[in-house]
Amino acid sequence: TARYQAVVAIYDPENDKVRTCEGVTEGRITTEPKGTSGFGYDPVFFSPDFGQTMAELTIDEKNTISHRGRAIRKAREILEKEFL
Repeated sequence: TARYQAVVAIYDPENDKVRTCEGVTEGRITTEPKGTSGFGYDPVFFSPDFGQTMAELTIDEKNTISHRGRAIRKAREILEKEFL
């Protein structure tokens, strides 16, 4: 198995509080690279959600399951609720 993981930290200097938001994408490592999109491990990181490697997905598909996207969406919720 494999996992992409990202963490976004939000610091509030008014109360010295730090909030963290984690995003995770689960998958597996393939024996052969497939696809031409992305970088790094994307050609060998297989997504069970789509039945393809991350490098075979469109940008829109990848963004729906992206570890970075998930962390950023959680951070956005906190920013909208607590800072706007």
